[in-house]
Amino acid sequence: MNGSTYLEQTTSDWVKGVAIDAPPAGLLLALSTADPLDDGSGIAEPVGLGYARQAFLFGAYASVVGVGTTMTGPTVDLVYTSTGAWGTITHWAIFRSDLGGEMLFHGAVTVPKLIGAGDSFVANQDSLGLVTR
Repeated sequence: MNGSTYLEQTTSDWVKGVAIDAPPAGLLLALSTADPLDDGSGIAEPVGLGYARQAFLFGAYASVVGVGTTMTGPTVDLVYTSTGAWGTITHWAIFRSDLGGEMLFHGAVTVPKLIGAGDSFVANQDSLGLVTR
């Protein structure tokens, strides 16, 4: 999981004592047919055809000795079902659901999947992990 440019700048502002945005009101998981890149400029989400970002929740923190503190999500399976061809889903991104929808994290899917009409893409429960050290 990669942190976005927005998240890095916000963290730097917090360390410097600069006022930062309030915590997100919610998170959304997006799918992409290209690497979103740290600044979000590479995101290539399907357009229409049944696609919409879905609400994403991280579970509780858990401490793992020798690793750090982890959170996993989503807390339930997220199922995206197409009504037309979306292309090959290769990446994902987590966005704020408020304040302009800034991207927070992104990464590559484990197994890219070609999505045609009637196909589904499932983000399995607890398949994404955030580790702090």
